[in-house]
Amino acid sequence: MHLPTTTDFGGHYAEHDMNSCTIASFKLLGSTNMGRPSLDYLLDPPEEHVVDEPTPVTSDASIVAQVRHEAAVERGEIIEIDDEDEESEDEQKSPEMTTAEVMKLCRTHKTVCLLKGDLTQSMELLHTLRQFRGNIQREETKNARQLTLSEAWGASSNK
Repeated sequence: MHLPTTTDFGGHYAEHDMNSCTIASFKLLGSTNMGRPSLDYLLDPPEEHVVDEPTPVTSDASIVAQVRHEAAVERGEIIEIDDEDEESEDEQKSPEMTTAEVMKLCRTHKTVCLLKGDLTQSMELLHTLRQFRGNIQREETKNARQLTLSEAWGASSNK
């Protein structure tokens, strides 16, 4: 298809062939072509990647502190711990203890406090342990149920 056009070039009119313009455009595009894009590039183009903005630093002292912190982490002097991981590990590692074991542990702590501890700190800890033992006993009593004779001796002995 041949479509003549007229264009003003500084007061001069020139007639251009639409085909020659199209061919010139294809040549220009062909010279800038970088090859076929990959599927990854089409699905996840780098232009759409979100870049985390660095935290704004307000002073030279905070820059120096941040650099020293990062250097200490690299040397292994500081170990960074995620709070979420720590909480989940604590929840998983909680020991299951019976009430008798808890009471025995409280008595052991009481003995150690009296033998080895500072008087003021020992008295505070003993007071706290006594309150803790009271709470444990109260919970156990609240959840307790009286045993009937048939449960104690078994249902078969009633016959």
